Amino acid sequence: AGGYGKALYLKLDDGRTAVYAHLDQFDRTVDSLAWHYRVHRETNWCDFRLPDGSYRFAVGDTVAFSGETGTSAPHLHFELRDEAERPLNPLIDIYSLPDNVPPIVSGLEIIPLGAGSVTGEGPLPAVSYFRASGSTRFIMPDTLHLDGKFGFAISTWDEQGYGRYRMAPVSIELAIDGQMLYTVRNEVFSYTQSGEISAEYDVRGEGPAGRYLRLFPVTGGTRTDRSGPGVIHTGEGDSGMTLQKGLHVGLLTVRDAAGNTSSAIFHFVFHDLPEITTARRLEAAPEVVFAAVDPDGGELAASLFESFDGGTTWSELEPRREGEYF
Repeated sequence: AGGYGKALYLKLDDGRTAVYAHLDQFDRTVDSLAWHYRVHRETNWCDFRLPDGSYRFAVGDTVAFSGETGTSAPHLHFELRDEAERPLNPLIDIYSLPDNVPPIVSGLEIIPLGAGSVTGEGPLPAVSYFRASGSTRFIMPDTLHLDGKFGFAISTWDEQGYGRYRMAPVSIELAIDGQMLYTVRNEVFSYTQSGEISAEYDVRGEGPAGRYLRLFPVTGGTRTDRSGPGVIHTGEGDSGMTLQKGLHVGLLTVRDAAGNTSSAIFHFVFHDLPEITTARRLEAAPEVVFAAVDPDGGELAASLFESFDGGTTWSELEPRREGEYF
């Protein structure tokens, strides 16, 4: 009830509940009930439920008037909830809106998940961006270089073409080398799962383009409309999808409620990135020296990161070359 202003919960004959919120006022019958409830209890607010069947409404009846109570701009907040009071997506098999605009796929976040996992940019999460190749196809121009265990996150939204809201797509699928790795369906959730929804996103900037939805399970997650391991690696025995070293292809398929579909393709190489062979703190000076080799024999550049909270956050230092060491 918090934050909805004046709201009406109408139980439908099929067991679902329709919610109308931020109302200006109720119809006369409901408004009279609310008025007497408040007067009798000498309070200026009310939150109560009537016995089933006490008052009935037919299709076309006026039940309330839209407004802006509990919010800053006039609009109708509408929900459909299932028998367990969980909000469900009304655009799936219930209502349809005119929409011929396919979803937008903006960027891919590559998230190291294991000790020693690095991208070509180091041990921190990295972002690469897609380029549009037509209205429904997006391609990443650069090949990703990975070593270790990883998950992905996607920046995507549905323009819809009806109204000003950019919405989350109805479904997202991630396949690696033609094998499904993770699927997302935005069908239903409980308000008790709100924390899980926040945990699914990495926020790296403003607006939909700055929100990256993780395509791997959230720790302790209970949502039933997500499935798959979502994690790739080259090791044995780890949970997730085991891949051989070499070139691989990822395919993202994003759909909106009207069935418009967009696809995004990216390529990555699993291989042995440079290995650190020496790393020690000098006793005679406040310095750390380290050396590394590239199994492929390539030229090395170095970045140094330090953490003071066990690896949750990292800051970058500038190493300098001294002979065969940095």
